[in-house]
This record gives sequence, structure tokens and C-alpha cells, in this order.
Amino acid sequence: MDFTQAQIEVVRTAIATFPPGEWQAALLDVEILEMPDGFDTDVCGVVLLQSGDGTLTQDQFYLDQAARQACVNLYLQRKNDAGDVIGGFVLRIDRSGSYRFEFNVEAKRLNGVWDAESADYRDNYLTRYQREQAV
Repeated sequence: MDFTQAQIEVVRTAIATFPPGEWQAALLDVEILEMPDGFDTDVCGVVLLQSGDGTLTQDQFYLDQAARQACVNLYLQRKNDAGDVIGGFVLRIDRSGSYRFEFNVEAKRLNGVWDAESADYRDNYLTRYQREQAV
């Protein structure tokens, strides 16, 4: 599996875990820590759902085992094929089908480091998304 295929698999499996309803955009913050006996992952997912009148609401979603494995496979692809070790990524997915990965060098939450700025961005994703779309 190449890098693009690994990314598409993460996107595809993440979308499959969204709550029911018409979604507009999603933010997925994944951290991966390789351990001697496997992988530890920490996942924060936020999806924007659109009601019948067009109003957006923010909801959380949780990755199932297949989606978590796709994230680990992306980690392994970077490590084995490119020699990069990543600590995780932030993935933004848009209803149009576009997506963007931002890779992190190290896992923070899994190493006990609280990132208030990232937590605030996730907690207020709806407001930030609407502001970004207005520009």
C-alpha cells in the first residue's frame, strides 16, 4: 500500500464511523505511540451534522477497530516506506470529498502533555469552521 492509498483508507474508514445524518465536515485528531507489544492510539473526532433547515451542529464520533487499524497502517507506511516516524495527525474532511492531513512529529496526549490550543480548536470546531468558511 502506498502513502496515498493509506491516506484514502483512513478517510474512508473514518467516514464510515460518523453518526447518522447529513454531515458537512469533520476533524479527526489521532495520536499513535508504538509500544513493544503493539500500538496505543488516542483519537478525538468531531463531525458537523446538517439538519433539514441547514443548521450545523457539532457531535463527536469514535473510530471502530477497522478505522484505528487504518491509522496504524498509515503510521507503518510512513515508517517502513519513507523512514518517517510520526506521532499522529490531524485530518480535516470536507463533504465535497476533499481532505487534508497535517502530520505531527510526536504524540502529546499519549505522553501526558496537554495541548490546550488543540483541545480548544476541537471543542469549538463548529465556530471555527463557520468563521473559516466565511472568509
